[in-house]
Amino acid sequence: MLLVVDDDPLVLRLLGRQLGDRPAMFASSASEAREMATSRRLWRGYVVDVGLPERPRAGLDLLAWLCDYDGGAERIIITARPAEIADVESRLDATVIPKPFDAQQLARVLERCDGRASEDPVATVLARAKEQYGFTQREDDLVAHVAEGYTSASFCERAGISRSTYKTHRDGVRKKTEASSAESFVIRLLCRELRRRR
Repeated sequence: MLLVVDDDPLVLRLLGRQLGDRPAMFASSASEAREMATSRRLWRGYVVDVGLPERPRAGLDLLAWLCDYDGGAERIIITARPAEIADVESRLDATVIPKPFDAQQLARVLERCDGRASEDPVATVLARAKEQYGFTQREDDLVAHVAEGYTSASFCERAGISRSTYKTHRDGVRKKTEASSAESFVIRLLCRELRRRR
């Protein structure tokens, strides 16, 4: 799972398209990103804009905090003024990608993040489930959020969808998996994986 942080909704949509099928969560502020970061343990990477609404260079402070919190994830800084942060790149062991994005450079960095997927057994199991059951992107997001312990209300808020839309996606998961609920499906899926690994 990638954590993408930028206060510009247009940039978030652009990054979302660039990420393709990679699982990601999106935040528009440093405080929102901190809350998301502490809600799960294994992140493959962080994509953080330097300029966040809290204050100038808030993204750099956030990235430093994320490094302390989870030092193993790939770090990507996006900025419109890369010359202003040249000193930070090596200190945070991060890749700087200037705005507007060089799609090929971003793709190469994301491939490094993809290599970390094998380190996250839950992400691996969820990726196989998406393929096996033919989940839509929203259904896949819902299953990933359930696996992380989120409630339906928090999923609706984070995904920006209504309760009725959530129920549509939940029912899609239930129908495709023949499970009584998305939660029971995730439990069944993870228990099966634990038995397989013994």
